[in-house]
Amino acid sequence: MRGQGSVEYLVLFAIVLVAAMLGAILLGGLTATGSVADKAESSMYWTTAAKPFGILAWGQANDTLYISVVNHGQNYLFLREIRVGNVTASLGPGWAWRGGTAKNVSIPGLPPCSGGGYESFGYNVTFVYDTLDIPGQSQRGEKQVAGYCAF
Repeated sequence: MRGQGSVEYLVLFAIVLVAAMLGAILLGGLTATGSVADKAESSMYWTTAAKPFGILAWGQANDTLYISVVNHGQNYLFLREIRVGNVTASLGPGWAWRGGTAKNVSIPGLPPCSGGGYESFGYNVTFVYDTLDIPGQSQRGEKQVAGYCAF
């Protein structure tokens, strides 16, 4: 009879532990974390909310980031450079971008990234551009460009 009290205690403790875990899950305390959540947030921001430039798709292989940049605005913009992490891709006198159009850009020189070990990446992105009447504007993304390494 003496061991019955400790068994009852363990059963009661297990029930309380399961109830606490279910409560945490239902309240959203154990949602996706790390690079999976970062990729989803990044994708939502860059494809729809980022203005005037957005990024429709991206991926990194080795030291090169490949991005598809779109002008979400209605007017012509002249993209001068793209800053990704500590790397700056200068576009010379600028690329003319009509509203609603997209162009593919590759940016080499980033830290190497390989897909064999489920590695992920995340970079802050800043666009430097001119409008027809105001030169030298910049747009820094509110979310990083994040994803998994390719190859």
